[in-house]
Amino acid sequence: MSPVDKNLQTQIDDNLRRIFEEDARADLPDTLLTLLNRLDEVEVPQPAASSESGGLAADKDGATS
Repeated sequence: MSPVDKNLQTQIDDNLRRIFEEDARADLPDTLLTLLNRLDEVEVPQPAASSESGGLAADKDGATS
């Protein structure tokens, strides 16, 4: 890569980093925070690997996923 290409790439990287850092620091809307908090409270069961189902877990109706 030529020095000009490296300089251009560095400028692009710096500008993109600046843009995305501003977005990452922005406050989330209250509705999204509420949903995220509700998701944190949900317990997700770990699927049990079974040799009978070929590694697929069956739900309460017997359907595999």
